[in-house]
Amino acid sequence: MAPRPMFDRMAHIGAHKQQQEGLNWIGVVLPVGKLTCEQMRGLAKIAHDLGDGDIRLTVWQNLLLSSVRDENVALASAAIEQLGLAVTSSQIRAGLVACTGMPAASSRPPTPSAMPPQSAIGASRGSISRRRSTSI
Repeated sequence: MAPRPMFDRMAHIGAHKQQQEGLNWIGVVLPVGKLTCEQMRGLAKIAHDLGDGDIRLTVWQNLLLSSVRDENVALASAAIEQLGLAVTSSQIRAGLVACTGMPAASSRPPTPSAMPPQSAIGASRGSISRRRSTSI
């Protein structure tokens, strides 16, 4: 089996040339995949005014703004940073993702509404104990 190819965690962050002459895409770092409504509206305005209007999501919970003209890259990057977001990052922060299971997941126990019904827990425990009892 061949080893996995190396990948660059920073490949989706910052300004990068597109195949189309004179156009670039800008990767925006979101702090653990979160942004405010105000930041999203600001990014939408930047994408509309300085790009093609598209905002794309990455698997690393960051965003891409596409088709920003060469002469607008610095302006778009500065506007993104004015929103409290970044177009540069460390290796760790660029690939950092957050749990989508619970808002602000922490060491708190899950709330009763987040737990499966008791009947489902009992059914699964019963099937496990039956399997164990037959193998002993």
